Amino acid sequence: IHKTHKRYISSVVAGLIVTAVTMTGFSYNDKTVTVMVDGAAHTVRTHLNSNEGIVRDAGVKLNPNDKVISSSSTVQNGTTLTVVRAIPVYVTVNGKTRAVFTTETTAQGVANELGFKAPNYVVVGDENGSGTRITIAQVTSRSLSTVDQEVAVEVVRQKDDTMAKGEEEVVQVGQPGLERVQRETLYSNGTVIKTNDV
Repeated sequence: IHKTHKRYISSVVAGLIVTAVTMTGFSYNDKTVTVMVDGAAHTVRTHLNSNEGIVRDAGVKLNPNDKVISSSSTVQNGTTLTVVRAIPVYVTVNGKTRAVFTTETTAQGVANELGFKAPNYVVVGDENGSGTRITIAQVTSRSLSTVDQEVAVEVVRQKDDTMAKGEEEVVQVGQPGLERVQRETLYSNGTVIKTNDV
């Protein structure tokens, strides 16, 4: 009975030591993190190191395509985690439209995320400029041409204390010039989809 009692005491002491070491580790790893979501700041005290885990700990529901951006490379005391909500974007490729959820902020970013990258694809439409409805076309051919483009006359305004306020004087009349530029035309199945000066 005496040996059994010693083993029991030893087990209890070992358990207490493990618990104390574990609790010390948790409190040592304890940090205060700010979670920014939907315009509100939530302060969270946590021992977690996973951005998504901390956000969930703050009671924030993450949707599958939402992103969590950290103010530091590792989560530490004072880190700010910002939740960027994915929004629906309607993408048309080859006449077929589908809705995708993304955190990208530009039409080209959405195209790249979906694998429609230059030089084989180009964004040809960004309805209303908001990036919520975009059209992507496949580039099937391209041509290069040289064109002369008019260059506007440069206007230089200089302050002259000898003239009355609002008064102007033309010192030298300029002439518009021409500039030779290379222009690339992109086609999709024979239809011009975009022109760029290169």
